[in-house]
Amino acid sequence: MPNSRLDNNFIDFFEKLKNKRKGSTYVNWESAIMYFKAFAGDFISFRQINETFCEEYADYLRSAPALGKKGKPIKINTAVSYFIKFKFTLGEAFKQKYLYEDIAKFIETISPQETHREFLFQDELQALADTPCEDDIRRASLVSALTGLRYSDVETLMWSEIRGSKGEYYIQFHQEKTRAAEMLPVSDLVISLLGDPGDWNSRVFSSLTYSRVYYALGNWVKAAGIKKHITFHCFRHTFATLQLAAGTDVFVVSKMLGHRRLETTLIYVKIVDKLKRDAALRVRLDITKLEIKKAA
Repeated sequence: MPNSRLDNNFIDFFEKLKNKRKGSTYVNWESAIMYFKAFAGDFISFRQINETFCEEYADYLRSAPALGKKGKPIKINTAVSYFIKFKFTLGEAFKQKYLYEDIAKFIETISPQETHREFLFQDELQALADTPCEDDIRRASLVSALTGLRYSDVETLMWSEIRGSKGEYYIQFHQEKTRAAEMLPVSDLVISLLGDPGDWNSRVFSSLTYSRVYYALGNWVKAAGIKKHITFHCFRHTFATLQLAAGTDVFVVSKMLGHRRLETTLIYVKIVDKLKRDAALRVRLDITKLEIKKAA
């Protein structure tokens, strides 16, 4: 028997919601579950589902895998529909207390018009750091950009999880939803952004709420002169992109982000490669008057 509701099979819950549908809606839900099972397998507990898992599932759907009788890859609008059903199921699971947090509100929906993953360049990140914003929101955002931590991890970060000493700090995760201890090395700069240490069993960002962050980010980004639509999850994209651009090995970045699939991390590699190509093409030279000898 499961030790708690977190140990139950999420797919069984997904199936129960499907069985409440009728006609073409039922068929659509059935297809959505087929794709989810192709990604996750026949069993995945509620405790295994976090923002990273959801991000990787969205990437899987974006790749338009070919399943079903026709063997044709799904279109982007179909991927959007399937992911919306998945998010709805997450929301229902939270309402029925199968999940401890409302993950659905943290994760980004697949866009019908897919664009690149938004992130901040180094100078834009610095501009944000230099621009006034509510103190805890600014510090929490910068911590995410410097560590790759998800919003839910930043919001629930405890002082008891901060370990080590100067030059050797790390965050030690002891979370019920994963049951696994994870160590994330962090810089002294990150530790300074956390502020003065509080009670051992208290949250680092005790007043942080997603609604406050959501409404503050737009004004903060605009005040910094950055013309991009930035969500909190973009700080995670920023961490991945800047790390790879700085030469950090993709396997290390994948490990730090907690990705289960290397393919998800490789998406950032493609972004960096494109940035390098674009940068190379910006340097132009008129050689029409230059006599170039051809090789014999």
